[in-house]
Amino acid sequence: GTNAPIAKSIGYHLERAGLVSLIVLLGFACQTQASLYGEDITQYGADGTDEIDDYAAIRSAILAAATGSKRVIIPPGNFRVGQTIAMASSIYDNIKIVGVSWTSVIHHTGGDVLFRLGTINTSTNSLKFAKFRIIGHPTASAAFLFDKANRSRIIDLRIDNYTDPEAGAQGEGAAAIKYNDTWIHAVKNVLFNNVFMGVYGDNVNHLNIEQCDMEGVIKDGVAIRGAYSLNIRDNTIESTSMDSAVRLYNAAAVNITGNYIENPNNGANPYASGYAAIQLGVGPAGLTDAVNVIGNYINLSRSDYFIAIHNARGTTISGNNFHSSATTPEEQAPEVSFIHAYTGLRSNGLFVGGNTIPLDFDWDEREYITKSEHGTIYHGFMYDQRSNSIIHGSKNKLAIDCYDPASTAVDGCEQY
Repeated sequence: GTNAPIAKSIGYHLERAGLVSLIVLLGFACQTQASLYGEDITQYGADGTDEIDDYAAIRSAILAAATGSKRVIIPPGNFRVGQTIAMASSIYDNIKIVGVSWTSVIHHTGGDVLFRLGTINTSTNSLKFAKFRIIGHPTASAAFLFDKANRSRIIDLRIDNYTDPEAGAQGEGAAAIKYNDTWIHAVKNVLFNNVFMGVYGDNVNHLNIEQCDMEGVIKDGVAIRGAYSLNIRDNTIESTSMDSAVRLYNAAAVNITGNYIENPNNGANPYASGYAAIQLGVGPAGLTDAVNVIGNYINLSRSDYFIAIHNARGTTISGNNFHSSATTPEEQAPEVSFIHAYTGLRSNGLFVGGNTIPLDFDWDEREYITKSEHGTIYHGFMYDQRSNSIIHGSKNKLAIDCYDPASTAVDGCEQY
Protein backbone atom coordinates (compact mmCIF):
# COMPACT_ATOMS: atom_id res chain seq x y z
CA GLY A 1 0.00 0.00 0.00
CA THR A 2 1.17 3.46 0.92
CA ASN A 3 4.26 2.04 2.70
CA ALA A 4 5.50 0.03 -0.32
CA PRO A 5 8.06 2.65 -1.49
CA ILE A 6 9.51 2.85 2.02
CA ALA A 7 9.78 -0.95 2.29
CA LYS A 8 11.42 -1.13 -1.14
CA SER A 9 13.94 1.56 -0.17
CA ILE A 10 14.80 -0.24 3.08
CA GLY A 11 15.27 -3.49 1.20
CA TYR A 12 17.60 -1.85 -1.31
CA HIS A 13 19.76 -0.33 1.38
CA LEU A 14 19.89 -3.59 3.33
CA GLU A 15 20.99 -5.47 0.21
CA ARG A 16 23.62 -2.84 -0.56
CA ALA A 17 24.84 -2.92 3.06
CA GLY A 18 25.18 -6.68 2.85
CA LEU A 19 27.34 -6.43 -0.28
CA VAL A 20 29.54 -3.80 1.33
CA SER A 21 29.87 -5.93 4.45
CA LEU A 22 30.91 -8.92 2.33
CA ILE A 23 33.59 -6.85 0.60
CA VAL A 24 34.84 -5.58 3.96
CA LEU A 25 34.92 -9.11 5.37
CA LEU A 26 36.84 -10.42 2.36
CA GLY A 27 39.35 -7.59 2.71
CA PHE A 28 39.75 -8.30 6.42
CA ALA A 29 40.27 -12.00 5.70
CA CYS A 30 43.01 -11.25 3.20
CA GLN A 31 44.67 -8.86 5.62
CA THR A 32 44.42 -11.43 8.44
CA GLN A 33 46.02 -14.10 6.27
CA ALA A 34 48.88 -11.74 5.37
CA SER A 35 49.45 -10.87 9.01
CA LEU A 36 49.37 -14.56 9.93
CA TYR A 37 51.93 -15.73 7.38
CA GLY A 38 53.96 -12.56 6.84
CA GLU A 39 56.00 -11.34 3.92
CA ASP A 40 57.73 -14.21 2.09
CA ILE A 41 60.99 -12.81 0.71
CA THR A 42 60.62 -14.86 -2.49
CA GLN A 43 57.43 -12.90 -3.24
CA TYR A 44 59.63 -9.82 -3.40
CA GLY A 45 62.13 -11.33 -5.82
CA ALA A 46 64.57 -13.25 -3.61
CA ASP A 47 66.25 -15.98 -5.65
CA GLY A 48 67.54 -18.41 -3.02
CA THR A 49 70.15 -20.10 -5.24
CA ASP A 50 73.17 -18.21 -3.81
CA GLU A 51 73.91 -16.96 -7.33
CA ILE A 52 72.58 -13.39 -7.12
CA ASP A 53 72.40 -10.80 -4.35
CA ASP A 54 69.01 -10.97 -2.60
CA TYR A 55 69.56 -7.85 -0.49
CA ALA A 56 66.99 -5.69 -2.34
CA ALA A 57 64.28 -8.35 -2.12
CA ILE A 58 64.82 -8.93 1.58
CA ARG A 59 64.89 -5.20 2.20
CA SER A 60 61.57 -4.80 0.35
CA ALA A 61 59.97 -7.57 2.39
CA ILE A 62 61.12 -5.93 5.64
CA LEU A 63 59.72 -2.55 4.57
CA ALA A 64 56.40 -4.15 3.71
CA ALA A 65 56.30 -5.93 7.06
CA ALA A 66 57.14 -2.69 8.87
CA THR A 67 53.84 -1.14 7.78
CA GLY A 68 51.80 -4.33 7.71
CA SER A 69 52.19 -7.86 9.00
CA LYS A 70 55.34 -7.21 11.12
CA ARG A 71 56.58 -10.64 10.02
CA VAL A 72 59.17 -11.64 7.39
CA ILE A 73 59.42 -15.25 6.21
CA ILE A 74 62.66 -16.83 4.98
CA PRO A 75 61.74 -20.07 3.17
CA PRO A 76 64.23 -22.90 2.53
CA GLY A 77 67.02 -21.76 0.21
CA ASN A 78 70.39 -20.05 0.19
CA PHE A 79 69.91 -16.29 0.06
CA ARG A 80 73.01 -14.22 -0.71
CA VAL A 81 73.24 -10.78 0.97
CA GLY A 82 76.10 -8.50 -0.04
CA GLN A 83 75.49 -5.47 2.19
CA THR A 84 74.22 -4.50 5.62
CA ILE A 85 70.50 -4.74 6.33
CA ALA A 86 69.87 -1.67 8.50
CA MET A 87 66.79 -1.34 10.71
CA ALA A 88 67.25 1.97 12.51
CA SER A 89 63.84 3.47 13.09
CA SER A 90 60.79 2.92 15.26
CA ILE A 91 58.85 1.78 12.17
CA TYR A 92 60.73 -1.52 12.52
CA ASP A 93 59.55 -2.09 16.08
CA ASN A 94 58.02 -5.53 16.75
CA ILE A 95 59.23 -7.10 13.48
CA LYS A 96 59.88 -10.84 13.45
CA ILE A 97 62.22 -12.40 10.89
CA VAL A 98 61.72 -16.14 10.90
CA GLY A 99 62.76 -19.10 8.81
CA VAL A 100 61.48 -22.64 8.48
CA SER A 101 64.61 -24.34 9.88
CA TRP A 102 68.36 -24.19 9.36
CA THR A 103 67.61 -24.95 5.69
CA SER A 104 66.64 -21.27 5.49
CA VAL A 105 70.12 -19.82 4.95
CA ILE A 106 71.35 -16.24 4.65
CA HIS A 107 74.84 -16.16 3.13
CA HIS A 108 76.47 -12.93 4.31
CA THR A 109 78.95 -12.04 1.55
CA GLY A 110 79.53 -8.30 2.00
CA GLY A 111 79.13 -5.48 4.48
CA ASP A 112 80.71 -5.23 7.91
CA VAL A 113 77.53 -6.37 9.68
CA LEU A 114 74.60 -8.43 8.35
CA PHE A 115 71.82 -6.95 10.56
CA ARG A 116 72.42 -3.53 12.09
CA LEU A 117 69.65 -2.73 14.58
CA GLY A 118 69.32 0.85 15.74
CA THR A 119 71.98 3.56 15.71
CA ILE A 120 73.60 5.76 18.32
CA ASN A 121 70.75 8.27 17.98
CA THR A 122 67.79 6.07 16.98
CA SER A 123 66.43 3.00 18.75
CA THR A 124 64.59 0.00 17.32
CA ASN A 125 62.73 -2.18 19.79
CA SER A 126 61.16 -5.61 20.30
CA LEU A 127 62.74 -7.57 17.45
CA LYS A 128 62.75 -11.34 17.05
CA PHE A 129 64.93 -13.59 14.86
CA ALA A 130 64.24 -17.31 14.76
CA LYS A 131 64.80 -20.59 12.89
CA PHE A 132 67.35 -19.81 10.20
CA ARG A 133 71.08 -20.07 9.56
CA ILE A 134 73.64 -17.36 8.85
CA ILE A 135 76.96 -18.04 7.13
CA GLY A 136 79.43 -15.19 7.54
CA HIS A 137 82.40 -14.01 5.50
CA PRO A 138 86.07 -13.72 6.56
CA THR A 139 86.25 -9.94 7.14
CA ALA A 140 82.81 -9.29 8.64
CA SER A 141 82.46 -7.89 12.14
CA ALA A 142 79.17 -9.53 13.19
CA ALA A 143 75.96 -11.17 12.10
CA PHE A 144 73.98 -8.92 14.47
CA LEU A 145 74.86 -5.51 15.90
CA PHE A 146 72.33 -4.13 18.38
CA ASP A 147 73.17 -0.45 18.77
CA LYS A 148 70.52 1.32 20.85
CA ALA A 149 68.10 -1.48 19.94
CA ASN A 150 66.31 -2.91 22.96
CA ARG A 151 64.20 -5.95 23.88
CA SER A 152 65.27 -8.52 21.28
CA ARG A 153 65.10 -12.31 21.06
CA ILE A 154 67.40 -14.55 19.00
CA ILE A 155 66.12 -18.11 19.10
CA ASP A 156 66.93 -21.38 17.28
CA LEU A 157 69.56 -19.90 14.96
CA ARG A 158 72.84 -21.26 13.66
CA ILE A 159 75.64 -18.74 13.04
CA ASP A 160 78.89 -19.74 11.30
CA ASN A 161 82.22 -18.25 10.26
CA TYR A 162 82.76 -14.85 11.90
CA THR A 163 86.49 -15.15 12.49
CA ASP A 164 88.33 -11.86 11.83
CA PRO A 165 90.51 -11.06 14.91
CA GLU A 166 90.75 -7.36 13.99
CA ALA A 167 87.18 -6.61 12.95
CA GLY A 168 84.95 -4.14 14.77
CA ALA A 169 84.84 -0.42 15.44
CA GLN A 170 87.43 -0.73 18.21
CA GLY A 171 89.34 -3.68 16.82
CA GLU A 172 87.75 -6.02 19.35
CA GLY A 173 87.44 -8.78 16.78
CA ALA A 174 84.49 -10.46 15.13
CA ALA A 175 81.56 -11.89 17.07
CA ALA A 176 78.38 -13.61 15.97
CA ILE A 177 76.28 -11.20 18.08
CA LYS A 178 77.31 -7.76 19.36
CA TYR A 179 75.49 -5.44 21.76
CA ASN A 180 76.31 -1.77 22.28
CA ASP A 181 74.58 0.49 24.82
CA THR A 182 71.38 -1.53 24.93
CA TRP A 183 69.21 -3.58 27.27
CA ILE A 184 66.84 -6.57 27.67
CA HIS A 185 67.97 -9.28 25.26
CA ALA A 186 67.65 -13.05 25.10
CA VAL A 187 69.83 -15.49 23.16
CA LYS A 188 68.48 -19.02 23.38
CA ASN A 189 69.20 -22.34 21.67
CA VAL A 190 71.68 -20.85 19.20
CA LEU A 191 74.52 -22.84 17.63
CA PHE A 192 77.70 -20.79 17.21
CA ASN A 193 80.26 -22.49 14.98
CA ASN A 194 83.75 -21.29 14.04
CA VAL A 195 83.52 -17.79 15.52
CA PHE A 196 86.18 -15.51 17.00
CA MET A 197 83.70 -14.66 19.77
CA GLY A 198 80.17 -15.89 20.30
CA VAL A 199 78.59 -12.92 22.11
CA TYR A 200 80.29 -9.57 22.71
CA GLY A 201 78.71 -6.78 24.74
CA ASP A 202 79.68 -3.21 25.61
CA ASN A 203 77.27 -1.68 28.12
CA VAL A 204 74.48 -4.23 27.78
CA ASN A 205 72.01 -4.74 30.62
CA HIS A 206 69.58 -7.58 31.33
CA LEU A 207 71.10 -10.11 28.96
CA ASN A 208 70.23 -13.82 29.07
CA ILE A 209 72.34 -16.37 27.19
CA GLU A 210 70.99 -19.87 27.69
CA GLN A 211 70.94 -23.35 26.17
CA CYS A 212 73.38 -22.36 23.43
CA ASP A 213 76.08 -24.50 21.86
CA MET A 214 79.34 -22.70 21.09
CA GLU A 215 81.70 -24.87 19.04
CA GLY A 216 85.06 -23.96 17.60
CA VAL A 217 85.39 -20.68 19.52
CA ILE A 218 88.70 -18.99 18.70
CA LYS A 219 88.99 -16.42 21.51
CA ASP A 220 86.02 -16.03 23.88
CA GLY A 221 82.61 -17.64 24.06
CA VAL A 222 81.12 -14.63 25.87
CA ALA A 223 83.03 -11.35 26.35
CA ILE A 224 81.34 -8.48 28.20
CA ARG A 225 82.88 -5.03 28.76
CA GLY A 226 79.96 -3.59 30.68
CA ALA A 227 76.81 -5.26 31.97
CA TYR A 228 74.24 -5.27 34.73
CA SER A 229 72.05 -8.35 35.28
CA LEU A 230 73.75 -10.98 33.16
CA ASN A 231 72.74 -14.64 33.07
CA ILE A 232 74.93 -17.22 31.32
CA ARG A 233 73.35 -20.59 32.01
CA ASP A 234 72.98 -24.12 30.68
CA ASN A 235 75.31 -23.55 27.71
CA THR A 236 77.96 -25.76 26.13
CA ILE A 237 81.14 -23.82 25.33
CA GLU A 238 83.98 -25.83 23.84
CA SER A 239 87.00 -25.45 21.63
CA THR A 240 90.47 -26.86 21.12
CA SER A 241 92.23 -23.53 21.55
CA MET A 242 89.99 -20.75 22.89
CA ASP A 243 91.25 -18.19 25.39
CA SER A 244 88.22 -18.11 27.72
CA ALA A 245 84.68 -19.43 27.77
CA VAL A 246 83.53 -16.34 29.71
CA ARG A 247 85.49 -13.07 30.01
CA LEU A 248 84.00 -10.23 32.04
CA TYR A 249 85.64 -6.82 32.17
CA ASN A 250 82.98 -4.82 34.03
CA ALA A 251 79.79 -6.50 35.15
CA ALA A 252 77.45 -6.65 38.15
CA ALA A 253 74.73 -9.06 39.22
CA VAL A 254 76.03 -12.00 37.18
CA ASN A 255 75.06 -15.67 37.25
CA ILE A 256 77.30 -18.19 35.47
CA THR A 257 75.48 -21.43 36.18
CA GLY A 258 75.03 -24.93 34.84
CA ASN A 259 77.42 -24.58 31.90
CA TYR A 260 79.55 -27.31 30.34
CA ILE A 261 82.94 -25.81 29.48
CA GLU A 262 85.60 -27.83 27.72
CA ASN A 263 88.80 -26.31 26.44
CA PRO A 264 91.63 -28.79 25.96
CA ASN A 265 93.91 -25.92 25.02
CA ASN A 266 96.96 -26.92 23.03
CA GLY A 267 98.77 -23.73 23.99
CA ALA A 268 98.85 -22.53 20.37
CA ASN A 269 96.26 -19.73 20.58
CA PRO A 270 97.95 -16.49 19.44
CA TYR A 271 95.13 -14.38 20.90
CA ALA A 272 95.35 -15.73 24.43
CA SER A 273 96.18 -13.42 27.31
CA GLY A 274 96.43 -15.99 30.08
CA TYR A 275 94.34 -19.09 29.64
CA ALA A 276 91.35 -19.45 31.96
CA ALA A 277 87.91 -20.91 31.50
CA ILE A 278 86.30 -17.98 33.34
CA GLN A 279 87.93 -14.56 33.84
CA LEU A 280 86.44 -11.95 36.18
CA GLY A 281 87.26 -8.22 36.27
CA VAL A 282 89.78 -8.22 33.42
CA GLY A 283 91.93 -5.16 32.77
CA PRO A 284 93.24 -2.24 34.85
CA ALA A 285 89.76 -0.67 35.01
CA GLY A 286 87.88 -3.95 35.14
CA LEU A 287 85.63 -4.87 38.06
CA THR A 288 82.94 -7.48 38.60
CA ASP A 289 80.48 -7.22 41.45
CA ALA A 290 78.07 -9.83 42.85
CA VAL A 291 79.03 -12.80 40.67
CA ASN A 292 77.88 -16.38 41.21
CA VAL A 293 79.85 -19.17 39.53
CA ILE A 294 77.77 -22.18 40.50
CA GLY A 295 77.15 -25.70 39.23
CA ASN A 296 79.43 -25.65 36.18
CA TYR A 297 81.45 -28.54 34.76
CA ILE A 298 84.85 -27.29 33.60
CA ASN A 299 87.26 -29.66 31.86
CA LEU A 300 90.64 -28.28 30.82
CA SER A 301 94.01 -29.69 29.90
CA ARG A 302 96.39 -26.90 28.89
CA SER A 303 94.85 -23.78 30.42
CA ASP A 304 96.74 -21.98 33.16
CA TYR A 305 93.73 -21.51 35.44
CA PHE A 306 90.16 -22.69 35.68
CA ILE A 307 88.96 -19.38 37.14
CA ALA A 308 91.09 -16.21 37.03
CA ILE A 309 90.08 -13.34 39.30
CA HIS A 310 91.48 -9.93 38.41
CA ASN A 311 89.21 -7.49 40.25
CA ALA A 312 86.07 -8.95 41.79
CA ARG A 313 83.82 -8.20 44.74
CA GLY A 314 81.18 -10.43 46.26
CA THR A 315 82.08 -13.59 44.33
CA THR A 316 80.76 -17.06 45.12
CA ILE A 317 82.42 -20.11 43.53
CA SER A 318 80.47 -23.16 44.61
CA GLY A 319 79.17 -26.52 43.43
CA ASN A 320 81.46 -26.67 40.41
CA ASN A 321 83.20 -29.75 39.05
CA PHE A 322 86.78 -28.88 38.04
CA HIS A 323 88.34 -31.58 35.92
CA SER A 324 91.66 -31.90 34.14
CA SER A 325 91.94 -34.26 31.22
CA ALA A 326 95.74 -34.16 31.46
CA THR A 327 97.16 -37.48 32.64
CA THR A 328 100.55 -36.21 33.81
CA PRO A 329 101.76 -32.91 35.28
CA GLU A 330 103.87 -32.38 32.17
CA GLU A 331 100.74 -32.25 30.02
CA GLN A 332 99.30 -29.44 32.11
CA ALA A 333 100.40 -25.81 31.98
CA PRO A 334 103.39 -25.25 34.30
CA GLU A 335 101.76 -22.78 36.70
CA VAL A 336 98.28 -24.28 36.85
CA SER A 337 95.87 -23.74 39.73
CA PHE A 338 92.12 -24.02 39.94
CA ILE A 339 91.48 -20.46 41.11
CA HIS A 340 94.05 -17.73 40.64
CA ALA A 341 94.01 -14.13 41.89
CA TYR A 342 95.89 -11.70 39.68
CA THR A 343 97.39 -8.42 40.80
CA GLY A 344 94.51 -6.13 41.66
CA LEU A 345 93.40 -3.71 44.35
CA ARG A 346 89.63 -4.01 44.51
CA SER A 347 88.85 -7.65 45.20
CA ASN A 348 87.03 -8.65 48.37
CA GLY A 349 84.27 -10.90 49.62
CA LEU A 350 85.22 -14.19 47.92
CA PHE A 351 83.70 -17.51 48.98
CA VAL A 352 84.95 -20.83 47.61
CA GLY A 353 83.10 -23.91 48.81
CA GLY A 354 81.35 -27.10 47.80
CA ASN A 355 83.41 -27.72 44.66
CA THR A 356 84.66 -31.08 43.42
CA ILE A 357 88.21 -31.36 42.11
CA PRO A 358 88.79 -34.87 40.75
CA LEU A 359 92.39 -35.47 39.67
CA ASP A 360 93.66 -38.23 37.45
CA PHE A 361 97.11 -38.04 39.02
CA ASP A 362 98.78 -36.86 42.19
CA TRP A 363 99.68 -33.17 41.83
CA ASP A 364 102.37 -33.22 44.48
CA GLU A 365 103.40 -29.59 44.13
CA ARG A 366 100.34 -28.03 42.52
CA GLU A 367 98.36 -25.30 44.22
CA TYR A 368 94.58 -25.23 44.26
CA ILE A 369 94.20 -21.53 45.01
CA THR A 370 97.04 -19.12 44.21
CA LYS A 371 97.73 -15.45 43.72
CA SER A 372 100.22 -13.28 41.93
CA GLU A 373 103.38 -12.25 43.78
CA HIS A 374 101.87 -8.84 44.49
CA GLY A 375 98.32 -10.03 44.10
CA THR A 376 94.92 -9.09 45.34
CA ILE A 377 94.02 -8.84 49.00
CA TYR A 378 90.81 -10.69 49.74
CA HIS A 379 89.05 -8.99 52.61
CA GLY A 380 86.51 -11.39 54.06
CA PHE A 381 87.90 -14.36 52.17
CA MET A 382 86.40 -17.71 53.14
CA TYR A 383 87.65 -21.07 51.94
CA ASP A 384 85.90 -24.18 53.19
CA GLN A 385 88.47 -26.96 53.07
CA ARG A 386 85.98 -29.57 54.19
CA SER A 387 83.38 -28.89 51.50
CA ASN A 388 85.83 -28.76 48.60
CA SER A 389 86.31 -32.40 47.73
CA ILE A 390 89.77 -33.22 46.38
CA ILE A 391 89.70 -36.70 44.88
CA HIS A 392 92.96 -38.61 44.29
CA GLY A 393 95.01 -35.62 45.41
CA SER A 394 97.42 -35.93 48.31
CA LYS A 395 97.19 -32.28 49.33
CA ASN A 396 94.52 -29.67 49.82
CA LYS A 397 96.66 -26.55 50.01
CA LEU A 398 95.64 -22.97 50.41
CA ALA A 399 98.32 -20.75 48.88
CA ILE A 400 96.61 -17.39 49.09
CA ASP A 401 97.73 -14.99 51.83
CA CYS A 402 95.20 -13.78 54.37
CA TYR A 403 97.00 -10.52 54.97
CA ASP A 404 98.14 -7.50 53.10
CA PRO A 405 101.65 -8.20 51.74
CA ALA A 406 102.51 -4.58 52.39
CA SER A 407 101.84 -4.99 56.10
CA THR A 408 101.49 -7.69 58.76
CA ALA A 409 97.89 -6.88 59.66
CA VAL A 410 95.40 -9.71 59.42
CA ASP A 411 92.42 -8.40 57.52
CA GLY A 412 89.30 -10.48 57.98
CA CYS A 413 90.46 -13.72 56.35
CA GLU A 414 88.71 -16.80 57.65
CA GLN A 415 89.82 -20.33 56.87
CA TYR A 416 87.91 -23.23 58.38
